[in-house]
Amino acid sequence: MFSAQDTVVALQALSDYAALVFGGNRSLTVEVSGARYGRSFLVHSANSLLLQRDLHVPVPNTLDISATGTGCALVQVSWDSE
Repeated sequence: MFSAQDTVVALQALSDYAALVFGGNRSLTVEVSGARYGRSFLVHSANSLLLQRDLHVPVPNTLDISATGTGCALVQVSWDSE
């Protein structure tokens, strides 16, 4: 069973997350690099809700992902063998 305090903590966490994602200045550079591959994705206030992807990553590969700047970004890596 969840208490009222649990609800308050969860709502505060969601509020803090929303402030990071949708508030203030967003200016990030996400760098993805690997063997025979390198790409930068720029995330800023005008494009922060748009999907940015690259379908041409050589496989097999090990990717390093880093971000610099201010804001929040979600990075997803998926692979289909077909």
